[in-house]
Amino acid sequence: MKLLNLFFLALTSTLLLSSCQSDDTSSIFPVSKRPNPPGGYAPTLSDPIPPTSVEEEVLDGAKRWLITFSDINYDLHYLHQRFFSTIDGSFYNIKQIHLSADATAKIDLDFLFGRVQSIDGFLLTYPEQAATTQFKPSNLTAGELAFIVDNDPAQLEDAFENSPYAATDVQPYDYVEDKYNFDYYETGDIFLFKTDRTPARYGAIRIVQSEADFYANSRTVEVTVQTGNSIPNFITK
Repeated sequence: MKLLNLFFLALTSTLLLSSCQSDDTSSIFPVSKRPNPPGGYAPTLSDPIPPTSVEEEVLDGAKRWLITFSDINYDLHYLHQRFFSTIDGSFYNIKQIHLSADATAKIDLDFLFGRVQSIDGFLLTYPEQAATTQFKPSNLTAGELAFIVDNDPAQLEDAFENSPYAATDVQPYDYVEDKYNFDYYETGDIFLFKTDRTPARYGAIRIVQSEADFYANSRTVEVTVQTGNSIPNFITK
């Protein structure tokens, strides 16, 4: 009888642990329980959490978005629409990506939780549709980046391809140790990127406001990408 009781206890513990596992793919980050801020957004489990504000600007040869996330709730990280498409400016959360191959194929950037990264490498329902965006750090100032984007966005390609840094699928990156070491971006950082499209598009991510902390309460990010007459192939690879 004692052995039987031990068996049922072990079985019950296993079932409880299995039921508590998160379906989020970004298990590389610890998730800390935080109370919802007073007056903060408190969605049901089915409600995506969009960015607080998005300002889109159409330029000659480029598009620029100013994206703000406020009152970030890390308890609901799987509901935040943290994944961004430079094709049409759409946002998705991880649950929406799991449900749609087309949504998966549109994603270029993930930049909500203190780093910029590609969706490739996440545990996805449709991994064959994931685009591999490449990133490099940049020494450009905000003024220099604005001048390039406003006057000759083609220089974004030159800046990326002629950079002395190797391309990675995540930034910030420790080039001395040649590994990602859990550093986080902060206000003023600028990263160049190259999309996994046909044709490839080049762009830049500027961190307008953020603490160098995974748990920053708010972030504002500027995303700029080249545009052209050709339509990228993103529906089916």
